Amino acid sequence: MAEKINWESIKKELSQIKDLNSLKAELNKLSKEIRNFDVNSYLSPSAVQRLKHLEKRYNELLKTIHKIQKQIDSEIDKAMGQVKKARNDFEKSIDGIMNMAKVQGQKLTKKSKAVKKKKKAAAKKTTKKSSSKKASGNKKTTKKSASKKKSSTKKASAKKSSAGSKKTTKKKATAKKSTTKKSN
Repeated sequence: MAEKINWESIKKELSQIKDLNSLKAELNKLSKEIRNFDVNSYLSPSAVQRLKHLEKRYNELLKTIHKIQKQIDSEIDKAMGQVKKARNDFEKSIDGIMNMAKVQGQKLTKKSKAVKKKKKAAAKKTTKKSSSKKASGNKKTTKKSASKKKSSTKKASAKKSSAGSKKTTKKKATAKKSTTKKSN
C-alpha cells in the first residue's frame, strides 16, 4: 500500500514557510505525494466499482454537453446569419425608399415652382386684361347696347325664376316618395 498522508505535518510545514523558494519546494513535495497517492487502495471493491460507474456517467454527460453546446452554437450562428440578412435587406429597402422620397421631393419642388410661375403669368395677364378693359370701358355706350343689356338681364331673371319653381316641385315629389316608403 501507498503511504498515508499526514495532514497535520503538512499544515505545520506550510506554516513554517517564509520565502518563495521554500514555498516552491514544499509545493513540489506535495505534488509528488499526491501523485503517489492511490485512491483505489483505500476504497472497498464496491466503492471502486461505483467510482468507475460515476466516472463513466461523468464522461457521458460531458459528451452530451459538448454535443448540445455545438448544436446551440450552430443554431445561434444560423439565427445571427438570418438576422444579419434581414438587417441588410431592411437597410437596402430603407435606402431605396429614401432615394424614392428624394426623387419625389425634387419632382414636387419642380412642379410647385412651375405652378407658381403659371400663377404669376396668369396674374400678369389678368392685370393686363383688366387694365385694357378699363381703357375700353371709358368709351361712351350707345343706346342700343344699353337696351340690349336690360333685355338680356330680364330674360336671365325669368329663366332663374322658372328653374327655381321646377326645383321646388322636384323636392315635393321626392318628399312624397320617401313618406310612402316609410309607411310601408
